[in-house]
Amino acid sequence: MPAYVLLSEYTAPLQKVDEARKVHLEWIRALLAQRQLIVAGRRLPPSGGVIVVVADSDEEVEALTASDPYVVRGLARYRRIPFEAMFSLADSDRTKV
Repeated sequence: MPAYVLLSEYTAPLQKVDEARKVHLEWIRALLAQRQLIVAGRRLPPSGGVIVVVADSDEEVEALTASDPYVVRGLARYRRIPFEAMFSLADSDRTKV
């Protein structure tokens, strides 16, 4: 299954982004519960975020990012970078070489 680095960039002032952060973090937790999320966090300094997910297709990832409350509210946009995950600390004994 392909993996994707999702780089978000805030398109609104940080104060507006922070007002929507609670619902955005609920969206992140849902990705974790669905076992799509590998890792996520806010960029430093806070100008966006970095999310790594697994998904079946580019279309699935596009729908996923479109459902982010930050995107729905016009507060952020995403750049998607697909890659073939070959190494993982969590899966180090079954890594493809």
